[in-house]
Amino acid sequence: MKRTLCVLCLLLALALTFGTMAVSEAPLSPVIYGKVTAASASLYELPGEYRKVTTVLASGAQLYVEFEGTTWHKVKTVQGGYVGWLKASDMSITTRGYSALTYGSNITGTKSVISQSGQAAALRWGPGQEYDVMTELPVNTVVWVFDTSGDWTRVLLNDGRIGYVHTTLLKTYNSKVTFPDNLYGYVQVTGNSAIYRNGPSYSSKSLGTLSSGDVVQIKADNTYFWYFFNPAKNSYAYISRDILSPEGINRTAVQAELYYDNPYLYMTDVLRTLQPGQVVKVLANDGYISRVQFDNVIGYVVNDTLVIHH
Repeated sequence: MKRTLCVLCLLLALALTFGTMAVSEAPLSPVIYGKVTAASASLYELPGEYRKVTTVLASGAQLYVEFEGTTWHKVKTVQGGYVGWLKASDMSITTRGYSALTYGSNITGTKSVISQSGQAAALRWGPGQEYDVMTELPVNTVVWVFDTSGDWTRVLLNDGRIGYVHTTLLKTYNSKVTFPDNLYGYVQVTGNSAIYRNGPSYSSKSLGTLSSGDVVQIKADNTYFWYFFNPAKNSYAYISRDILSPEGINRTAVQAELYYDNPYLYMTDVLRTLQPGQVVKVLANDGYISRVQFDNVIGYVVNDTLVIHH
């Protein structure tokens, strides 16, 4: 019994530590999604079956995992926002990633939501009124900006979702923005000649080469060079901006269907069958479904058929 209590105390201490860490303006925290796999699952106020049950979740309920333990996970429900502890045996982890920074394009700045009527702004799956609403963004919500397509701006939320907001509903957010700590890039070069150096210039000493597809963590921008951390070498160096893309890539983990529309909402046609290992670019993601581009075809893929490369 004492050992069980010690374990619970340790879990609670870790949870409190993570819960009280300073939050940056950037969406930097790892994002873990899960779902209830039991027929029903009790959500407890604290870890332990003798603790108070705050609500009961149905099978398939979607979750954000705020703290991942061994026998207990602290979660927040996507619908309703209920926070509590679930037994690990009652749920499964569906998606992992370092926010959506590992999915998207280069971040160009931040904006905040405005509205003359005071109503929330719609975050849509695509750049147009014909696309379904993913969620509503209250006034003053701060978002990260990827790019603008016509009247629509593709943005990143701090919970890792990507979508489109009408450009007229956004204004520049002038507070200081820190360079994101969890931005990854991958080498795009023919052959194995991506040279990395000990300084931000082509005359700097060569430290070695990277292969096309190698992934590094971008730490800073030096105009013509990225300053990066190479986990394989456990070292920091510089590499030319034109051979390191700050875009994430996703690969299909298993055979996957590319649907015409969101298969969780509609009976919809299959556009393509994707084989394991094929690369897609994520345009929008709600945690369980992603709107992706494969070659020149755009459609929807269930996230648990993807592996996030970061």
